[in-house]
Amino acid sequence: MHVRGWRLVLAVATIHLVAQVAAVALALGGLARFDGGGPAGALEAVNAWAAAILAVPLVTLVKALPIGGTGQWGWLVLVANSLFWGVAINLVFSRLRGGPTPVGLGAGVSVGTAGGGGEHC
Repeated sequence: MHVRGWRLVLAVATIHLVAQVAAVALALGGLARFDGGGPAGALEAVNAWAAAILAVPLVTLVKALPIGGTGQWGWLVLVANSLFWGVAINLVFSRLRGGPTPVGLGAGVSVGTAGGGGEHC
């Protein structure tokens, strides 16, 4: 991966991590509502939706596993989830730019005529 690719991965991962931590912090801030027993407001509903979307796929997967609480390791899961999204976005942009394709996703396939003078994809 080129320097440009790593910059994109780190930028996306940083933005995702900040958004993910902010969503969790806002969710914890909304816990005071339970003392009064009032209904969830529109902002809390939007925050819950955003937190659920940002948690996909790794945080959701770890929550589904029967391993109990993650404690301090939960931060590692948040960072790994953000890095996953950084790599995924970089892969999409790389494919759109016509960059290299990882092995197993069609790299090196020749498309051509019966005469063998194919165009390399």
